[in-house]
Amino acid sequence: MGKTDPPGKLTLPMDTLGRVNWAKVPGFVEWAVLNAPDMTNADFGEALLARWGRKVSAQALSNIRRRVGGQPMTPDARRRALEQRSSDVAKQEHVLPSFLRDLGPKDEGYFVHVKGDCFVTSDWHIPHQKEDLVERLCQMAKAWRVPTLIVNGDFLNQDAFSKWKHHRFNVPWAEEKHLARKVLERLFETFDEIVYILDNHDRRLIAANEHPTEFTETDVVELLTWGVKTKRLRPSVDYHYVLVNEKWRVTSPKEYRRMKLSLPNRLAQLYHQNIISGGDHLFGLGEDDSGAYVIANSMCMVDPARTPYISVQDTTYPHWRPGFFMIRDNRLTAFPDRQDLTDWDEAILLGQLFGRHFDRKKAKR
Repeated sequence: MGKTDPPGKLTLPMDTLGRVNWAKVPGFVEWAVLNAPDMTNADFGEALLARWGRKVSAQALSNIRRRVGGQPMTPDARRRALEQRSSDVAKQEHVLPSFLRDLGPKDEGYFVHVKGDCFVTSDWHIPHQKEDLVERLCQMAKAWRVPTLIVNGDFLNQDAFSKWKHHRFNVPWAEEKHLARKVLERLFETFDEIVYILDNHDRRLIAANEHPTEFTETDVVELLTWGVKTKRLRPSVDYHYVLVNEKWRVTSPKEYRRMKLSLPNRLAQLYHQNIISGGDHLFGLGEDDSGAYVIANSMCMVDPARTPYISVQDTTYPHWRPGFFMIRDNRLTAFPDRQDLTDWDEAILLGQLFGRHFDRKKAKR
């Protein structure tokens, strides 16, 4: 059977739920193996409708690919799929939620935009932070002359306010708060600006409060920074993401996944932006399926060896990877805390050697 000649319309076999059993449609599997990889889901759906008279949902099309197609989309098909979705969004502005249409663009006082170079960190979980990594971050910032730090969620741990059963390893809030202030002071010795995205651990104190509508994220920030000499602290208390140079979406998403890059890949397809995703403590760096966007899991600043709840219970969840990213001249560089991936002495020396070069380059623009 030719690659462009699917079989004609047939009486289609159905399962007990009244759905087409595509695996039993004569010739369909062979046709799908040959043709589906070169088709977007839109193309695939049109072919099924034209040849077999069946309109199939996008989710069902994905399931059919997995069950009988045997092959994923080719890179070219994925790029065309992204272009089709982008075009649909551009033509149909009403598909955006009313919150984003009516409030988001006008909410500049609350939404944080970051300009220029920055370091991106996630998941500090103080008091379980990796101390030596904090020092390396500060050394790198000075060497590379990067003025801004993004804390992408969970700077605090707040086990004292967790709804889960407490254990004897819990650190009291007073002690955690004191340690967090010391870390902030160290960071403000290095950075001119810190952008702080509050995530679920940072909000535990609010959830535990008897009047959560009266006690807000701003109150948490004020408690954290009491007595700390700050330069410029920009908390993102309403939005769980910030934009860097209008090109990078640094986000602390609502969900997490075990498979590295799976979630940032999906987010890139939904939001049509480069994605740096925190919350899962994993390290991944690559491009999305369309090849249009850079995607990353943003690692963590927490020390797994100092974190009680993963040390006292076995798990099949992937290993956490401490480390951080740098956005320099809109290019993303990863610094995972692993000897066979990052030579810290070399990275700091390179920053010292090339920092002035980058400064001169910017001055000429």
